[in-house]
Amino acid sequence: MTMCGNWPVGVCSWSLQSDVAGVADTMKKIGLDHVHLSIAEVAGENGKDYMDAISKQDWTISSTMVAFPQEDYSSLEAIKITGGITPDDCWETNRDLFFTCADATAQLGVKLLSLHLGFIDHTQPAYAAKFFERTKILADLNCSIEDISQTIMQDFFSMIMVVNMKDCTMDFATLREQIQATENTLGMKVYVMHEDIFKYMHRI
Repeated sequence: MTMCGNWPVGVCSWSLQSDVAGVADTMKKIGLDHVHLSIAEVAGENGKDYMDAISKQDWTISSTMVAFPQEDYSSLEAIKITGGITPDDCWETNRDLFFTCADATAQLGVKLLSLHLGFIDHTQPAYAAKFFERTKILADLNCSIEDISQTIMQDFFSMIMVVNMKDCTMDFATLREQIQATENTLGMKVYVMHEDIFKYMHRI
């Protein structure tokens, strides 16, 4: 393993502009086993073949990454206009591509997915608000609400949600911490409990 201080050195597969076999060959020649893996290919017609080819490699995937089709890196001005989640005419396509890549990243057991979000221009409030809102959407925890009930009990609002975490990109403890961190913002008390608590409660 090639190291830079305490960090292993890896290769960016997107930069190589090659298929999985080509990336594997290059990594073997230069003696690297860590890769920053381009994952947008899973959304193409040969996506399953791409995933199968990756699963056969003895790589350590430090992170996956998404490159959006419209991005033009020929100049700073070009990438400012075309980069990431900024272009309105590409937003829905790029959003769906991101979610597909997030699912594939989770399937590979990789904890990190990187992308170029775009340039933050604080001098344009409307642009900045759009940018932050889209970023928030992409950062969704990928949980699905399967059932919900809400009522008013003695002037107190009460809500119970049953949430499926099967495709969630983080573990239960981390999810609970992040949800409970919103208590002050929402002005509510939030309890997050695993369904096993209720199952074993009834068995007792």
